[in-house]
Amino acid sequence: MLDGTAMRAKRARARAVADALVLAVTLAGCAAGGAAGSGSSKPPQPGDVGYGYPPADAVASVTPERVRKAVRELPDSVEELMEQTGVPGVAVAVVYDGETIYAEGFGVRSVEGDEPVDADTVFQLASVSKSLGATVVARQVAEGVVTWDTPVIELLPEFALSDPWVTEHLTIADLYAHRSGLWEHAGDDLEDLGYDRATILERLRQLPLAPFRSTYAYGNFDITTGAEAVARAAGEDWADLSQRVLYEPLGMESTSSRFDDYMAQENRVDGHILDGTEWVVTPLPRDADPESPAGGVSSSAADMAAWLTALLALSGPDAPEGGLRDALLPAIAAQIVSAPGGAAYARSGFYGYGFNVSVTAGGLANVSHSGAFYLGTGTNFSVLPARASASWSSPTRPRTALRRRSPRSSSTARSSGSCARTGSRSTARPSPPAPCRWESWWGRRPRATRFRPGRSPSMPAATGTATSGMLS
Repeated sequence: MLDGTAMRAKRARARAVADALVLAVTLAGCAAGGAAGSGSSKPPQPGDVGYGYPPADAVASVTPERVRKAVRELPDSVEELMEQTGVPGVAVAVVYDGETIYAEGFGVRSVEGDEPVDADTVFQLASVSKSLGATVVARQVAEGVVTWDTPVIELLPEFALSDPWVTEHLTIADLYAHRSGLWEHAGDDLEDLGYDRATILERLRQLPLAPFRSTYAYGNFDITTGAEAVARAAGEDWADLSQRVLYEPLGMESTSSRFDDYMAQENRVDGHILDGTEWVVTPLPRDADPESPAGGVSSSAADMAAWLTALLALSGPDAPEGGLRDALLPAIAAQIVSAPGGAAYARSGFYGYGFNVSVTAGGLANVSHSGAFYLGTGTNFSVLPARASASWSSPTRPRTALRRRSPRSSSTARSSGSCARTGSRSTARPSPPAPCRWESWWGRRPRATRFRPGRSPSMPAATGTATSGMLS
């Protein structure tokens, strides 16, 4: 049993590792300097592409060469971090300019075996599930099933909070922005006691509320309530809805919103926790089905790369107008202050609908999320939409054997806008037989992009999962 000090120390180490994975990808490719196109003396004009946004006002610039250099350095960076922390295994993927340019596994899935981690190894995503779920909601908004501003009571007439006025006016957006007035992690204690989703949502009405729409308090069952409302409007279970509108169209064959599907995967990791100084398999796998829309998704690095490719295609400068792009925009835009700056010179953090929204030190818009379970998983992703860049990672291996990479675990794909992936794949499942149905997903195929002279796309933003006792 860990005391509070030990647990806080573990959580701090997990944050440091997750942050370091992100920085290893991002900082290696960013250099202070002029904005993209700074070779011209003409200042940006109102109406110019990027006016008021990167690349017009960013001080960070990135070249394709720097991107390639950062990717080349990734294996050493990941293995060094694994050696420092002792995590048994990691998987990393990088998406850049519409393509997965790196996907590789390191270490083993469990300290109790020697099966290697690869790009198709499945991890529990914890709260990164919120961002995938927000994408599902955006799809339903685009199809006219709901709007972000649809009152929840119209879809779940049995639902209530302690204030009748709030109950009447509460929207899907309020729940996905954590501004309902519920306290931080409201309902989690009931989940820990074994209550199911329906019972927990019914008992939220017994909790006192903070000021509505002016108070940010992070949680799981506010977002779960919003997702339940959307699923009710769609006429199907949330896990089925997510499968139909997101995972299947994007070819995310290893991804599911059900715990049983995760446990049934042959190529999956075990969660790990520290027992003194040794990593051990957690004795009780984390079943997050009660909060599945907020924390119950499981996926692989390769599948997450497919989602990141779609997310970048919808959020970058070349995104097709209308449809899913417009439905997703409120989710990845700041809706409430989540972390006020502690000083006049400090930057504040914001939350959209299921996404963290911030600005990098170099002035680039950044969309991200992280998550963790105390029973052995931690996750993080970060995307730079203006630069069409993203990446993914995950940990599992004894400290004495970290320098040896998993054999035949690399997967590098050049998809040109297609969801079909190539490269070394796990034998647990075949590669998708055909490109994903992009057009049916957002109404229009994303424009394929390539490195071009004079263009300064940004770094791969980092997507990470740490599956061996990393806590946050």
